[in-house]
Amino acid sequence: MMVKEMDKKDILLINDDHPIDEYKRVDLIRIFDKQFISYEAYRPFLDMFGQMKREGLEPIVCSSYRSIEKQEELFQGKCQYYLMKGHQQKIAEMLASQWVARPYCSEHHSGLAVDIVSKENQRLDESQEKTAVTQWLMKNSWKYGFILRYPKDGKEKTKVNYEPWHYRYVGKEHARLIYQKGITLEEYLEK
Repeated sequence: MMVKEMDKKDILLINDDHPIDEYKRVDLIRIFDKQFISYEAYRPFLDMFGQMKREGLEPIVCSSYRSIEKQEELFQGKCQYYLMKGHQQKIAEMLASQWVARPYCSEHHSGLAVDIVSKENQRLDESQEKTAVTQWLMKNSWKYGFILRYPKDGKEKTKVNYEPWHYRYVGKEHARLIYQKGITLEEYLEK
């Protein structure tokens, strides 16, 4: 099935250049105790997560939907880290934004993004890519409509460091094409 060009316009791009509208309504549903996801991504997420469990993996969602206020708290915390290292405010903010999105610029505001880690390694660093959970996600998430949002070689386009734990729902056909072409969401949407 070919994806029509106009179908791409339905994909919400959220980054520093495309902040989310503060008035955008997000319909959420609970996936775990304190974790929520958009209705759109709910069933595909459950199917993907269920398959991982059936294959003996132990994935953990460490982050899903985030409010603007929560994102502000996380961003300011990362800025403080760089300020404590002696960087000036503007540099601290620039460095922080490579790891934590600025408020209104996080995909987590949409309910379409989930951070998934392995039970045996819950660190949000590159060591995550060596876990069986992440290896499975890198090979199979597209089948459920999810993409690795910030790939290792994608920083030039995304302006975000490699995050092997961050998966974004875009729909099955879009995810298949992004996966097959080995490109970022930004590259996919600009073509």
